[in-house]
Order: sequence, then C-alpha cells, then structure tokens
Amino acid sequence: MLISIDHGNKFIKSGTSGKVFCSGLHESDTRPPFGEDILKYNGKYYTISDKRIPYLREKMSDDRFYILTLFAIAFEIEASDLYDHELMHVHLLVGLPPAHYGAQYERFEEYFKRGKIEEFEFRGTTFKILIKEALSFPQAFAAAMPVYKSISDNPKATIIDIGGFTVDYLLIKKGNPDLSVCDSLEHGVIKMYNQIISKVNSSLNLLLDESDIDSILKNTTISVMMSSALCTIPHVLLYLTFSACCVSERLIYILERLYLSAVALSCSENKLRNYRMQCPLASLN
Repeated sequence: MLISIDHGNKFIKSGTSGKVFCSGLHESDTRPPFGEDILKYNGKYYTISDKRIPYLREKMSDDRFYILTLFAIAFEIEASDLYDHELMHVHLLVGLPPAHYGAQYERFEEYFKRGKIEEFEFRGTTFKILIKEALSFPQAFAAAMPVYKSISDNPKATIIDIGGFTVDYLLIKKGNPDLSVCDSLEHGVIKMYNQIISKVNSSLNLLLDESDIDSILKNTTISVMMSSALCTIPHVLLYLTFSACCVSERLIYILERLYLSAVALSCSENKLRNYRMQCPLASLN
C-alpha cells in the first residue's frame, strides 16, 4: 500500500484519508480511560495530544515521530478498507524542507525502514505492517505536484510552502526545479503563534496557548479568564487579530522579496490590513 505523510512541525497530514492531527503525543504505561484513538505499541499506550512536540530540526532524534507515523498509517489503512488482518506491505512517501533535504534524506528514510514487522493495536484492531520502502522528497517541490501539468510550461513558477516552523520556497523553470533559488526560512506559523502569545500576554495579561489560537482561526467560540472576569473570545479576537496581522505582514514581506505579486495566505490579507488601521497595539518588535 502506498501511503504519503507530511510530518509537519505543527500537524501530521496523511494523503488518501485527508486526516490532519497535531504533532503531539502522550505516552502512558496503562490504557487511558477516555478516547478511542488509542494506539498500543511495544507495551506502551499512546494518544494524540494537542500539545505539539517542541521543534526538532532532525525528527529522527527519537521515536515520537515514528509513533505519529503509525497513527497516520492506521488512519490510512482504515480509510482504504483494504486491511484483511494479514501482513500489509507499506511504501511510504515523506517530505523534508529543501534546506535540510541533502543532509537528512538518507537518515530520514532509514528512520522508517526498520527492516522488521511492526505489530500494534489501534481502535481495538491489531495491525501488522512492514515498511518496505520509504522515499523522501523536497517539500516545496512535492507541493507543486498536484498542479505540475499546469505550471510545467511556464517560464517561471515560484512554489511557497508555509509550514509550522519553516517557509519553504522553490523556483521552477519550465518544469525543472532551480536549486539556486531554493531555501527554507525559519518564519513559519509556530513563530507567528509564539509572537501572538507574547504580545497578547504583555498587552492584556492573558495567557493563550496554540490550541486557543487554532480555535479562534476556526471561528470556534471559547471562553478565557482575563483580569478575574470571564471574557468570551470575541473580546480578545480583535487584539489577537491585530497581533497576528503584524506578524503576518512579516511573512508577506518575505514572500514579496521573492517578487510575488500576490500571495494566498490562510487568512484574508485585506481584512487583516483593515483591522490593523484601527489597531491600538502599534506593532510587534
């Protein structure tokens, strides 16, 4: 079975099932009393946490991203409805930031190819898999593949991959990657989140975490404590948006340096700029 997985610093994304979950893991010696997405492996129980793993330049430094990969594989096998409780051979496709690719791709592939049958339990089902092959690709180039036919004849196309910790970019000339215009900048959304948290904390005496920001971006109503009074998130939303706007403009500046005339960001650029005109918090330093 061919399975593609994006091991993001903030989220794990899998191909066919479209499953997206936080790059966070909780380990326990006993079975957790709640939840159904419980994975048992080598005598330990694992659940997905909304507290992501702190940034690792080399994800091969311990087994946490391997365990997260087993979660993603289980989600993919379940979605395919092909598992017959026999040994399943897995061919894994993974990605690395372009700036890290040359130094890491061989060790990253070996990290998954352990040459043994892995047996684990997930949602009450025992899975037996063998990762026969693992192939890694530069992330920005991989991002271009779904639209490759439409851009292959263009004289130039700049691919931007805004990830958790890095912003990867790659220039493609008539379908061929130009490695002289290729890099990974450490200006991803995690850095933006950290600056938002710092700014909101200093301005409002309010401590948010990344899950709060995720909820706000998803337009989910949450409540927070501020100055000993219960305050619903709309009261904080403008301040958060103001702070996000200032950091987002830094991302926009980076991308404009690559001579892009327009950039599609996950939030509305015009809306952010309109908010900023009214922003009482000045700018982030």
